[in-house]
Amino acid sequence: MTIQSTIHPCAAVPDCGDLEQLVGFFDASRVARTVRSYGACAYALPEAWRRGDPRQVQLVPVADLLGWVAPACVDTLVFVGGGRASTSSAGGELAGGGTDPADACRRLPAVDVVVAVDRSGALAGRVRTGARYENRVPAGGRLFDALHRCLDLATPPPSESTARLLAILWLGAAASSGSRARPLRWPAVLRCHPIAAALIEEDPRIGEAALEEAVAALPAIWTWESLREATALHGTLDALCPSGLAHWMDEGMFSRWATGSAVGLDRALADLGGVLTPSAAARVGLLLARSGLKVPSGLEVPSGLEVPSGLEVPSGLEVPSGLPAAGAPG
Repeated sequence: MTIQSTIHPCAAVPDCGDLEQLVGFFDASRVARTVRSYGACAYALPEAWRRGDPRQVQLVPVADLLGWVAPACVDTLVFVGGGRASTSSAGGELAGGGTDPADACRRLPAVDVVVAVDRSGALAGRVRTGARYENRVPAGGRLFDALHRCLDLATPPPSESTARLLAILWLGAAASSGSRARPLRWPAVLRCHPIAAALIEEDPRIGEAALEEAVAALPAIWTWESLREATALHGTLDALCPSGLAHWMDEGMFSRWATGSAVGLDRALADLGGVLTPSAAARVGLLLARSGLKVPSGLEVPSGLEVPSGLEVPSGLEVPSGLPAAGAPG
């Protein structure tokens, strides 16, 4: 959905090719009025701007940016919004001088933000606090990713493999299946892994050793891109990212979105407390280490067991073409 732009038809049109000048134009008078009227939003600037026709501008509320694709005529997006200054903008110190982070966050100054990105991927930004401003390009985040995808631009690649997310899904499923009264033993824990159901369905006689090899190799097979495609087509991780958004995202944005939507690994471990037998917990830690994930505290590898330094995908191991639907972490 788009709404009528607040830019006056007679407003002087800045040079779209100079993004810093463009950001300054919107910062001068547009941010406060736009935020007051509509909340955070993005201006979609078509090529008509270069011909001096500001009436062609579309204004997209921030809630509608997810999944939105800018028309081909749009060559620049300018986000305007407000919020609270980060600690980094205050020189790395908590504003307010207090010692309570929550109290300090409440005292952080209100800021106006303008971010511009064009189809070449060029960026410019400005953060204003009252009469003072700082030209600063955003380092990342969901808004950063969304603006790029609206223009069909690639976002930064994933910063880690899928090992952590798969571990969270596995531990969540185990926590939901066991209890402190009846802790799960290793065979039951292993069957809670997202890959186990698919492999057992294909071969009910599959043994523990083969399942363990599949779990260890899975992050190299279920890459972020394969999980994104499976979610877009089959809703595999629909609990973490709707299929329609997964189709619109690229691998990098999907990885950050899914990871940010899942519970943290520390929380997953806390939910797991007392639900596994000690030996099962140790074997979980060993298998996570084999999959490339640092062994979390509480799942220490027993002394005398060696963790392989490298992992090769077993020859002949095939993952079913239809990935199993993964539920939300418990």
